[in-house]
Amino acid sequence: MPRRAHDETSSRSSDFASFVRQHHADISRHVANVYGDQEGDSVVSAVFAVAWQRFGEIPSDRTAEWLKSVARHVVLNTRRSDARWASLQRAARDTAEAEAASVDDDRRLEVKVVVAALPTLSHADQYILRLQASEEPTSEELAMALGISVRAARTRLSRARTRLQEACERLFAGGEAAP
Repeated sequence: MPRRAHDETSSRSSDFASFVRQHHADISRHVANVYGDQEGDSVVSAVFAVAWQRFGEIPSDRTAEWLKSVARHVVLNTRRSDARWASLQRAARDTAEAEAASVDDDRRLEVKVVVAALPTLSHADQYILRLQASEEPTSEELAMALGISVRAARTRLSRARTRLQEACERLFAGGEAAP
């Protein structure tokens, strides 16, 4: 490193060390008072790391406010990061529990039979059964969706369920949906 560059780096380091000594106590106190739930030393260290990177850009007339603003951003970023990490851990734990849970073989067979039987029904029956299964509407909501009376909606749903049950029984009896 050329002598001049070394002197400039040394001078900058010396100036920054003086800057830190001048503002460290105030920022430490501010972080402890305002953000007591955070690890104060790590926040203060992060504040001065940012200050080192942007040392030439720090406004001399508003230095304390600038450092407090950086502290606020450090704390908020830390909290967001912690929240994302906790969410990720919850999702991983929930996924692991769901995958570890035993699946009832009878239930799995029932689902396979229904999935195989559903396409054998008319489009109207498929529609009403899928609508009921996915949205679980009340009889009134189902009637509105179909544009018919409540009594007619209940009748159509009942008949579609009966036809699905008969189709499932045929498939199950024929062994077509065996696992």
